[in-house]
Amino acid sequence: MRVSKIARHYAMTWLPVDLLLVLLDWTLNALLLLSDDGIADFGSGVFLEKVQYLRLLRLLRLLKATSIISVLSDRIQSETMRILVRVLKLLVFIMLINHLIACSWYAVGINDLEREDTWVKANDLKGKGKVYAYTTALHWSITQFTPASMEVVPMKELERSFTIVVIVSAMVIFSSFISTITNAMTQLRNLNSERSAELVKLRCFFSDHIRFLLRWLRAFRAAFTSQTNWQAPECTVKMSAFWNYCR
Repeated sequence: MRVSKIARHYAMTWLPVDLLLVLLDWTLNALLLLSDDGIADFGSGVFLEKVQYLRLLRLLRLLKATSIISVLSDRIQSETMRILVRVLKLLVFIMLINHLIACSWYAVGINDLEREDTWVKANDLKGKGKVYAYTTALHWSITQFTPASMEVVPMKELERSFTIVVIVSAMVIFSSFISTITNAMTQLRNLNSERSAELVKLRCFFSDHIRFLLRWLRAFRAAFTSQTNWQAPECTVKMSAFWNYCR
């Protein structure tokens, strides 16, 4: 493909999105610099905290991964590997969804810092570090997809409403996920059963014909040793070499 065609295709597809995301990053970084230098006042940082959520738009670039993964999947020849890759993609997708829900859940918990009835303050996450706060939010998100429980519960109206939306969405997503995983495991089981059946047929064939094959090899060797100038057919020589290799 020529460079001009590649540039034209990129300009018609992902160039506007990339320009928008780069412009967004530059704007947010400029606002942070102005706020740190005291040149501009953005409402004690509350405005900047809200604007930072626009960085989530960078997740649009994940759509590029779909086409790349499709191309890589087409290069896989083994059907078993294709099924395993499909299962791996589903697991990555579920973890990505849980990551986004965990971040949103934490954002809901710190939405109103003046209120004391939030799940963040109820569990004292501010004093336990960012890693513990993230893993706690991620743990809560995963429990909404599975029949499990944990110590974190919603404490106010917004958190309760967010929890209801997540549970309803998780019912649909997780049921579809389980169905797809079940179908993939069934396909793997069918492939393994077909291979096992072929191996059984091969064993039966060798067990039924092994005596005749050994008798033929003995006759062939006897004829070969008795006639020094005798030329064996090429296929017979190859079969004998293969049999000696297998033994």
